Amino acid sequence: MTLGSAIGSAPSKRIFIPSGTYDVSSTLQLYGGETFVGEPGSAIRFTGSNASLFKVVATAAPVKGITLRNLVLTATVSTGTVGIDMDNYSTSSAGAASDFQIQGVDFNGFETGISVHPNGGTLSNANPMFDSVSLKNANFSGNNTAILIRSQNASNWNLENVSVNIPHTKGGVWIDGIGLMSIRGLSCTSSGTGSACVTIQRQNALSIEGLSATNVTNALVTTWENGYTQFPITLRNNDLTAGVDFQGRVYLNSVNNVYPANPSSNPYLKVIKFSDSASQNASAYFTTFSNLSDIFSCNDTFKDTSTGQTQGTWVSTGTLSKAVTYCY
Repeated sequence: MTLGSAIGSAPSKRIFIPSGTYDVSSTLQLYGGETFVGEPGSAIRFTGSNASLFKVVATAAPVKGITLRNLVLTATVSTGTVGIDMDNYSTSSAGAASDFQIQGVDFNGFETGISVHPNGGTLSNANPMFDSVSLKNANFSGNNTAILIRSQNASNWNLENVSVNIPHTKGGVWIDGIGLMSIRGLSCTSSGTGSACVTIQRQNALSIEGLSATNVTNALVTTWENGYTQFPITLRNNDLTAGVDFQGRVYLNSVNNVYPANPSSNPYLKVIKFSDSASQNASAYFTTFSNLSDIFSCNDTFKDTSTGQTQGTWVSTGTLSKAVTYCY
């Protein structure tokens, strides 16, 4: 029996996948209530191209309750492939889907490991509501982008104990519109030089704790797009010495983080950077207000990784017109 037919015939849509490698050539669409459970050695190999392995479409009647556990998902071709594709049913009306449990799943070799987007991929179309998504103990390796969230209606996401191995010049986690997101225990590395571990564009109530990154251009990049309200970002207990770039105005609550503080102009050394940058999305535009950023800093450390010296005051490039507020 193929995995596709097993979805339709399994009692209560619960599919147990024994150890072994199972080839899938076309998309498996999920309609709610499915549970895929593997064991050590359970792997699904996607042999298609320009398509997704799993697809969930948010609809007017919400899709609910999808679980994937203990699986290795691998694409044989990266071009246009997605491990889990979260789409919308309409360009003009926002659908909904909720209650996802993704635990102990590896994503290998896809164009994008997990993708959330409007129908047609254009943000001006109706943004789907993908709510209450838990991603735990997951590994992403060799994907051009590990996670891409492009929906202003996505909310209540929890990422915990996630590792990302970024190919040379490729990306980690890209957040472009989300509310109430928690990231805990995210680690990024690259066999070459990956781009940012986490890139944040539009967001509401995002917190990051326990992030670490090596061999990437930046641990964290944030941008403030003109016309959208920018909400505070909370950073706690992160190792950000790989680099931080705040593009446009940022509202930051920062507690017990380690930042880069290399004063050298050597491009291989890092420093906190306040800058005004054009968007990678040609239809977007950014204000030039990085100097108006509001920073609250408590027990943060600034480390010159070339000498090992540390200090407790902010070291950055770019001009801040507002003084950093420190706790006592």
